[in-house]
Amino acid sequence: MLEFDTPLRRRARSFAAPNSPAFNAADWSAIAQDSHATSDDLELVLMAMWLHVQSTTLRDHFARQPLPALSRKLGTTLAIAMLNRETSVVAEKFAKAQKAALASGALSVDHLANVGIGRSDGYFETDAGSITDAATDAADSWLYDIAGNTGGRAATATDLPDLAVRFIQRFSIQRSHYEIWQQALWAGWKLSADKDGLVHFGPPDPTFAALLDGCLIRKQSNFMEHAWIDIASWPAMTADRRREFQLPLTVTALETKPGRARRFVVTRPSASARSVPAFVIGRAGLEGSYLGMFLDRDLPKAPGLSCALLLRAWYVLLDLAETLAEARPRATFHSIDNLRQWALVCRRGELIDVLNRALSIDDKTAEAIVTFFTWSKGTYKGLWGAPLVPLPNSEDFAIAMNVLATSNVVRRAEIWLTKGGLDDNLDKGKRGDSYETMLRGEIAAALPGNAIVKDAICAPQAIQRSKDVSEQIDLVLQFGPLLLVGEVKCLLFPADHRERYNFLQTLRGAADQARRKAKFLSERRDIAAAALGIDQNKAAALTVVPLVITNQGFGMSLVFDDCVVTDAKFLKLYLGSGNYIGEAAVNRLDGSFAMAENHLYRTAAEASARLEATLRRPPSLYRFVDRLAWSEFAFPTYDGTPLLIAQTQLADVAGEMRTRYEALGAAVDPSARRPVPELS
Repeated sequence: MLEFDTPLRRRARSFAAPNSPAFNAADWSAIAQDSHATSDDLELVLMAMWLHVQSTTLRDHFARQPLPALSRKLGTTLAIAMLNRETSVVAEKFAKAQKAALASGALSVDHLANVGIGRSDGYFETDAGSITDAATDAADSWLYDIAGNTGGRAATATDLPDLAVRFIQRFSIQRSHYEIWQQALWAGWKLSADKDGLVHFGPPDPTFAALLDGCLIRKQSNFMEHAWIDIASWPAMTADRRREFQLPLTVTALETKPGRARRFVVTRPSASARSVPAFVIGRAGLEGSYLGMFLDRDLPKAPGLSCALLLRAWYVLLDLAETLAEARPRATFHSIDNLRQWALVCRRGELIDVLNRALSIDDKTAEAIVTFFTWSKGTYKGLWGAPLVPLPNSEDFAIAMNVLATSNVVRRAEIWLTKGGLDDNLDKGKRGDSYETMLRGEIAAALPGNAIVKDAICAPQAIQRSKDVSEQIDLVLQFGPLLLVGEVKCLLFPADHRERYNFLQTLRGAADQARRKAKFLSERRDIAAAALGIDQNKAAALTVVPLVITNQGFGMSLVFDDCVVTDAKFLKLYLGSGNYIGEAAVNRLDGSFAMAENHLYRTAAEASARLEATLRRPPSLYRFVDRLAWSEFAFPTYDGTPLLIAQTQLADVAGEMRTRYEALGAAVDPSARRPVPELS
């Protein structure tokens, strides 16, 4: 899985990237001539040289046909207006693609969420989320490049539409070069040529790469698992009950009167049964995620703020942006006014006032929220955590509405935690201890509910290091004839290729720890017996199984030297009952639903015999992985021959699974086929 990693590759990570003007070809020549260079090293050298040519050609093209040095204020406005326009178009195409997929018989909600759009030139399409992500990253790159501008000129009205297209083309390609290099450097992706002379770019191990993509899809599906509960019950709730779930106050209208400044109307939102508010869905998914325990904690680097407060503020700002968007004219970009309307320009004082009234907070806290969501050069994850973009030399902000409306809620909170001082290693100090304590308590509470395995116990405390004990052990539990020794990790889900690489290295290190601690307990059964409160003879007969247990599912099912990685959610399911809801159908009109129960084991002997094999191939993950197919999309190159980049696409359910879905759908709504939420 990380076999492509070599000492020379690790050294190369300190070099200037091939898409950087500081790139030094001599560095790479030295790698190629090194006697220890492997084939993977040489392929990375080839990738660096090829991408350097692509990036240099791009810079030369724009040197010959230079883009005007726009003022920073105009460039910023143009960037966000173009982003809002592009993502609006993508959203329309995506809605049409979903409608077409439903008409052709698509059933799976997760498939519909990833349905492709934009098929052209005979190549496969990509999904709307990927297109929106690319557009947002391109806008972020655009903002980064112009952040230091001090001069520039004002464009004429006739310039603006053409400039918008040329700028977005440049920064889309520039950002894509960066992403391609990150994939090569940290994930080992490489170039290859086919017999027709076409160049392809793909992973060294497609099976492993598909597994990681499946982990991401499962994360998204798990988020919706909790949201579906509220969605299903929403129509049957009373209006008062629905109000309890909603934002108490938010932006509901924009008031404009001649001769007076506009004013956002802040009132109670509608309690209609016809649609579930975005805030309700976002909060349900986030509270049910692995981040739930961190939502109410103050952020160390942002005193007075918590993820729970930021979540409410985020959706108030989304309602504000949607209110502004309702008044947008057609996107012509032929005037600065049109540009500002599509950039959803809003004054700082308006934002402070709205947050103050909607959240019942003081001006200082409202100011802190606006500052936290404000984009600046180098801010962590750019626009994804900071959709308010300040317009220089003014009190105005442009608003990246797609980030507010469509960004993954869990990933959004992960960014907030990192920016706020709870970084990508949540298990440092007391935070990790509290998670381990919570996990032990949850497992201890789940075990008595298992009607099949009666002989099971979880140690209530970690085994602490002492003079007599050389290891600190997070989790020890007996499950039938097994002694499970767990190394617990509380980590943020990785967001990019470098974070994935570091995360996998962490898992490998955790597996080393788990095996070492398991070996220690296998030799000191007395310590295990004391921790569990069982007889030493019984402890001596148990089969020791090392595990790495994470708070979320990235990397689950991976095996490092016979130590398997699982996540707390699936482990608790296995230990607590072995039964899970694999498929479900919900009638969104009346809240009725039907579920199909699945069994991981039916006897105590099966429970212990199948545990390791099931953790290595958990059905809640592989129901996605097994439906992923590889395709390619075309990326432009300087000579006109496209680079064919590999991507996975999630197919709809088929075969026996499709039959089950259709039966469930008919159970809740015999008259119409409805999409089916997939639950873990």
